[in-house]
Amino acid sequence: MKYLIIIKNTLDRSVPILNVGLSLAKENSNTVYIACYGVSVELFGFLEKFNNLVVINLCINERKVYYPHFNMFYTLYIWLRFRFKVKEVIRNYEFDLIYLGSADTAISLRGLFYKLKYIIHLREYYAGFGFYMSLLRKPLKLAYKVVVPEENRAFLYYNHFKLKEIPIIIPNKPFFHPRKKQNIDFLEGSLIEVLCGKRFFIYQGPLRMERDLSRLLEVFKNIQEFNIVLLGKDMGMLSKYKAINPELIHIDFIPPPFHLAITSYAYGGIITYDFESLNTIYCAPNKIWEYSGFSIPMLCNQNLGLKFSVGLFNAAVFADFNDVDSIYGGVKSLIDNYSALSENSTRFFESFDYVKEVQGNIR
Repeated sequence: MKYLIIIKNTLDRSVPILNVGLSLAKENSNTVYIACYGVSVELFGFLEKFNNLVVINLCINERKVYYPHFNMFYTLYIWLRFRFKVKEVIRNYEFDLIYLGSADTAISLRGLFYKLKYIIHLREYYAGFGFYMSLLRKPLKLAYKVVVPEENRAFLYYNHFKLKEIPIIIPNKPFFHPRKKQNIDFLEGSLIEVLCGKRFFIYQGPLRMERDLSRLLEVFKNIQEFNIVLLGKDMGMLSKYKAINPELIHIDFIPPPFHLAITSYAYGGIITYDFESLNTIYCAPNKIWEYSGFSIPMLCNQNLGLKFSVGLFNAAVFADFNDVDSIYGGVKSLIDNYSALSENSTRFFESFDYVKEVQGNIR
């Protein structure tokens, strides 16, 4: 089959959709085109070894304009520009199936694909955004299939839009996972020495206010045998965190899958989501698969999405991330039961055959 995957974002920040494309391209009889709004040189080079996968960069030679705050007119321009370029791709390429990689993608292209065979991949649950949900109604009703990353979201979308069938569940498991420790020579020598010299817990993700790690950092300030590593872009919280725990290690955003090299050295993985929306309550993070691929046990907050995934496999310890004593007890439990948790983490990772499920359902 010939697939056209479209994503209104940079490919580096659309890992679940990239994984779908790689899985489809693994079948030699398929041809996969991925039309995206930007791709890094490093990732483009990595993808060149897939002979039947073609990346179409829709923003080559475009002048980048930076606005520090939301600008409605510039946003509208980007959406219209994206729509125009996708129309050209649809006109110039032959394909059997269109795969729309996000709600943004489907909404910005409304009307272009209704007469074509298409699948929509919804990576989030937008219950708190009424206007957004209303714009999704027709694209979802006419879709050949709908894909979501988590079971509860599948039933929520099915119920909300009265879909003809329950959406397909394809978790955010990576297509590529090294499973073993990797070379981290691309980091500064002093940082390599720190990461290799002392066991550490890692948190992956942007440092946002709604995922407050303050109590966690207080705990690790008093556990001298471990370092704490924060891997992700600072969204305004780093100075506060350093005031709480000056010894923390911060590493800025590293494009996937290259960030896994750092994760491969971690002793424990940290995951926390707020309870402010159904989207975060029924979270579907990449991290649970990235950690478990290295057999890393997880320390999680008491989130239903996490309890329904790594919790069912006993691959994680749960704690109240607003309570220092609860976090300390969780860390102690993880250390005391490390071997069993590590084995269960591996079992969780191997419980889902990602490539088989993608190739079986996306056709």
